[in-house]
Amino acid sequence: MIRSLTSGVSGLVNHQTRMDVVGNNIANVNTIAFKRSRTAFNEMLAQEVSSNSFNASYVGLGIGLNAIDVSWTQGALETTNNPTDLAISGDGFFIVRDGPRELLTRSGNFTFNRAGELITPSGLKVQGFAIDKTTGLPDMTQLSDVSIDLAAGSPPRFTSEVSVAGNLDAAMSDNGGVAPETYEMSTIVFDEQGNKYPMVFSFEKISADGADPDQFQVTVTGDPAAAPFGGASTVFTVEFGTDGLLQSVDGVATTDPAFALPTIGWDPAFVNITGADAIEIDLSGITHFRETSSVVVTDQNGTSSGKLVGFGFNLDGILELNFDNGHQVEVFQLAMGNANNIRGLETLGNNLYSATENSGIIKRGRAGVEMSADIVSGALEMSNVDLTNEFAEMIKTQRGFQAAARVIRTADELLTEIVNLKR
Repeated sequence: MIRSLTSGVSGLVNHQTRMDVVGNNIANVNTIAFKRSRTAFNEMLAQEVSSNSFNASYVGLGIGLNAIDVSWTQGALETTNNPTDLAISGDGFFIVRDGPRELLTRSGNFTFNRAGELITPSGLKVQGFAIDKTTGLPDMTQLSDVSIDLAAGSPPRFTSEVSVAGNLDAAMSDNGGVAPETYEMSTIVFDEQGNKYPMVFSFEKISADGADPDQFQVTVTGDPAAAPFGGASTVFTVEFGTDGLLQSVDGVATTDPAFALPTIGWDPAFVNITGADAIEIDLSGITHFRETSSVVVTDQNGTSSGKLVGFGFNLDGILELNFDNGHQVEVFQLAMGNANNIRGLETLGNNLYSATENSGIIKRGRAGVEMSADIVSGALEMSNVDLTNEFAEMIKTQRGFQAAARVIRTADELLTEIVNLKR
């Protein structure tokens, strides 16, 4: 009889613990990146009451708490449009620093403080790998505090490449060599200090009408007043095949291994004291069809100096700084962490976890490389609590508690009957 009381008490105690877990899950239904827990029971060691040559008989002693497991299933992503809100889609955690300690979190509601450091709401610094400006590769040997220089600027870059594309009308005529038809257009190029200079292109039909191939003389000049190219012009001849595509420049076929892009050299007073720098002119995008001439410069790689106007994170967790001159500079890649046994992580509160002997050490990596995950900017991972399931769990827990209480009550009534036998 006493065993039934003990079993009933164990049912009450452990169902109360289960109710605590369910209540905590429901309370955190709107907590960012919260992972629900579940309670697992096991039967207590049974007591043998009889045995024979075939089978032994046992009476159980109630239930015990086997484990409280965390469910690490992915939570839904909620769009916030805040660029410092980051969500992990996949496996892994963000790494944050609390003094010398490395901690893990999936809660990505970060912000930049006044020093430009990316921090959690509690002030912990988000960790990443600094990207080398020369190689463009992250330094994987050490973690660094992710930060941006709020006063950062982008230096100017002189123009070294110009791409030209569009159409030269096949109806253009050489007019018998007298005042042949010409098409002109211009663009802007930059020197090392970010000063702007016009560059003018002139395309003059020089082959006789009906001749094959069609030839144009291309003259490239700069601003005569500033003379960024030493007052010189670059002149070269381009030829088009019957298919209207560019086939050679200065007699060298575009398919010839010896083919080289035409250039115009910068004056050393404007770019590089060696005077070795020049602008390569890519004409591969020009065609010669029977339609209106439309040749333009589609790209040139020079810029003026720029000011920081924004930033963003891509799916690989790379922090990119955007400048008003069009430059985009990668400065950090967010570090991600994981453990061999994430169920062994210690829960610290504030959506933080730390490594233990059971979890193993924190493994570092990058989204999309060492970690099977993407980092989504402008979104947060929601709790993975399913209220429908939690309410069902609450009903089952209540019924289990109620049944355990009934066992105690019934055992008490039986004991009362036994005591009353002597009356």
